Amino acid sequence: MLILGQPTSPFQPDEIQAIAEWFKQGGKVLWVAADSDYGSSGVLAQDIVNALLDQLGVGHLRIDLCSVEDPTSNAGASYRVVGLVQPDDNTPDKEKLTQNFQHEGKVLYHGPAIVAWVDDNGNWQKLVDGNIPENVYRIVKTSQDGTIVENNDPPAYAYSAGDVGVFTLLAAEIIKFDNGKQSVLIVSGESPYGDYEPTWSAQYHGVDLDGPAFVTNMIHWSLEQASKTETSSGGVCGPAALVGLILIPLAFRRKK
Repeated sequence: MLILGQPTSPFQPDEIQAIAEWFKQGGKVLWVAADSDYGSSGVLAQDIVNALLDQLGVGHLRIDLCSVEDPTSNAGASYRVVGLVQPDDNTPDKEKLTQNFQHEGKVLYHGPAIVAWVDDNGNWQKLVDGNIPENVYRIVKTSQDGTIVENNDPPAYAYSAGDVGVFTLLAAEIIKFDNGKQSVLIVSGESPYGDYEPTWSAQYHGVDLDGPAFVTNMIHWSLEQASKTETSSGGVCGPAALVGLILIPLAFRRKK
């Protein structure tokens, strides 16, 4: 598992090639986290994340070039979004994503970006009900009062400032390969670690959160999904238990 939380300098071609070749072996998890379009660092993180996802060569998920606020579900201010862990009904083993919660699956997304997707023709799409590609699962969402905000140019590709509704803060895509194996791509609008205030947070501005439980669940769930393989009959099988877990969090805060 490789977690890239809000990278601050572009990846070199050999780095991208190494990540892509590793991921396409199957049995891998890549979690890429960005930021809102607030400030120059947020815009840069969005650009770097999308460039990596474009060059990965597989997967549809992207970060749209905007922010989302929530006047209803927040930690004292609309930009301190309290996301809701509400996996789509068709999410495999979705009960494993919501176990051990004590605070209704509330998790912090402080000043987050929003997840969109790109179709096979390169067209940007909203990740909303009725418009979700195959093998993509929305896992963390805003309340129904989520609101799209633009802080800096360029404008978003899929969403528009002022849009209101349930928006995706984290989504996962299970990508299947010809060798019968699969890997999991996770894209989120905020980082699970580090950051100004990460999703791992257990409390923020007096709001109790399920950050530690959710990030832990997300790691175990994604590794379990990645371990599954296609059987000759078209079904999916996996080991009874995960023997080991390797987590390599890379902030990639390299000096230019």
